[in-house]
Amino acid sequence: GLRSRRYSYAKYHGTFDLDELYDIQKDPEQMDNLLARARVTSEGGDVTARIQDPELRKLVLHFQARMDNILERTNGRAEPGWRG
Repeated sequence: GLRSRRYSYAKYHGTFDLDELYDIQKDPEQMDNLLARARVTSEGGDVTARIQDPELRKLVLHFQARMDNILERTNGRAEPGWRG
């Protein structure tokens, strides 16, 4: 997972897992998963590509790219105190 000043993002790996994105300024308790209520197009393919809201899709793609970069640089290892 990653966190910015405004958002908290968690990516899960599994068949039925749903990624999580919270606006921690508006929802500090992280109760309203923006991805759970995002309107998506028909089934199939990557859920990110199916998010209809272009700003939300752009935000998720940004977090995914940051996460991919961190995992690549660290060979997937968690490092204490890591701040990407």
